[in-house]
Amino acid sequence: MTPDRGTMRRAFAKPTVLLVRVSPKDFLLGQDRVTALYGRITQQRLLRKLFQEGDLVCDATDGLRARNGTSCDACRHPQCRPWLRIHLASQDRLYIVDLAVTSAQNLLDLEDQAIAAGARLHDWTVKLTIRERGSWGEVCFQKL
Repeated sequence: MTPDRGTMRRAFAKPTVLLVRVSPKDFLLGQDRVTALYGRITQQRLLRKLFQEGDLVCDATDGLRARNGTSCDACRHPQCRPWLRIHLASQDRLYIVDLAVTSAQNLLDLEDQAIAAGARLHDWTVKLTIRERGSWGEVCFQKL
């Protein structure tokens, strides 16, 4: 059976990629504020980021080597922190969200639940919400 024309077009369409920022109360998509995101987590990647006075001064998109070429193992800056970048696929959108330590741990806990249930995390549809923590927001995950 041949799929209809619309199905074939959607199969080859590239999703809209949206970089998501986490605020203390919600997700920021450009100028828009959203209280929840839904989708499947299709990718996870370790990052490292160093902020000084609120500015990103160094980062390693692979978690191993900074953009300036410095090895993270050689640097070991005391304020550099691991982050987890996730790709959340939702219909025709791909959300990219960077998770700080507590939020990343929440995702790893959900992944443990998936494994205990004999599933894989990327097979689950999940809901992401924000728990307000004063000056920062903690990303929470729920299986739908």
